[in-house]
Amino acid sequence: MKIYLKKSNINFFVILFLGSVLSKLWLNVYVWVATIIVIFFYFIILDFNKLTISTALIKEFPFFLGAGIAISSTIVYQQNIRYVIEILINILLSLLGYYMLSLLGDKYLKSGIQFLCILLAVVCVFGIFEYITKVNIFDNIMIGELSGYKNERIYGPFRHPIIYANCMLFGLIGFIFLFRKSVLQRLAILLIISNIILSGSRSSWLGIMFLGLMAICRVFYKMKIKLSKNSLIYSFLALFSIWLFYKLKLLTYLVSRIESVFGYNNGYQRIATIFYIIKNFVAGSIDNILIGNGSHAAADIMLKVTFQWTNFSTTDNLYISDLYNFGLVYIFIMCYYFLKIIKRFIKNSVDKLELMLESVLISFFVVFFFYEPFVHYPVSSLFFVSFGALLYKWNTSLIYT
Repeated sequence: MKIYLKKSNINFFVILFLGSVLSKLWLNVYVWVATIIVIFFYFIILDFNKLTISTALIKEFPFFLGAGIAISSTIVYQQNIRYVIEILINILLSLLGYYMLSLLGDKYLKSGIQFLCILLAVVCVFGIFEYITKVNIFDNIMIGELSGYKNERIYGPFRHPIIYANCMLFGLIGFIFLFRKSVLQRLAILLIISNIILSGSRSSWLGIMFLGLMAICRVFYKMKIKLSKNSLIYSFLALFSIWLFYKLKLLTYLVSRIESVFGYNNGYQRIATIFYIIKNFVAGSIDNILIGNGSHAAADIMLKVTFQWTNFSTTDNLYISDLYNFGLVYIFIMCYYFLKIIKRFIKNSVDKLELMLESVLISFFVVFFFYEPFVHYPVSSLFFVSFGALLYKWNTSLIYT
């Protein structure tokens, strides 16, 4: 297994992610923000002549339109500079992903992803230790124990089981696409999968299952929808996985996760939140419906009502929050990119880095239906850098099938 590193450059993806994890551990966003700013200034100072909004990036008009809507609605309706800075940080992360690949090349980004995957696999070893001993060593080293999940679900250095599993999805997909098949690679994959299961994050399981479904669609598309030995094998494996989930009683556990969003049985908070937000959204003016009410607007109105839990300022659903915060046009842009990612994944390039990035984003988009990710710095780093790099791949790829 070879990992390509340029001796003259630090791998910025690794540094960004480590900065985000430290910020999460210390509950101090400034560590992460400082890391982003330093890296961005590095590009400006050392690569200023190459640092331009290229023709390829300009083609992604929906990206700039969505960013403009988010900033504009926040300035007009929220008038909070901190919220605007949060949006700008996510835009910067996307640009850093774009320029990282544009200026430094595929091998550089691959090496960073591979290194991150190895780090995540090492964290998984501590995850097994946490599950067995019920002791999270990261809590003991940093800021004390996290209440609410002790003895139930592992969460490593990420302060929450869902964030832990979401980041592990990145590592799992990276090992599948960017590492040579070997005993160590298979062991790492099994280790990460076991940690995702032990985290109890059914949202991440759904992300894996949806990605698996898209992979089957890709196989059938490549085979012109003709049954063959390989397609039958993939279908058998999919059915076997469902059977295994059923026998281990994981399927029931998974279904209950969906019920908690759409049903009244276990999650009145969630379903009541969805209806409450949508009711307020459609009652707004036409400009609010089109461009929203500004960042954090959904959280603000959530604090004014209690369905089940007090001081609960989240809808636990990125799409419901963003519908109210940024409006219909923004949501259409999100759907456009989600569908474009799926289409490219199924139909196009054989470039493993592109397929890896698309796989990450497909699985993340599914998980985001069950919580709000961008207040968690490690997830933001992985998502937006991957998205920015993928924009570059789409607009410069010469391989189409």
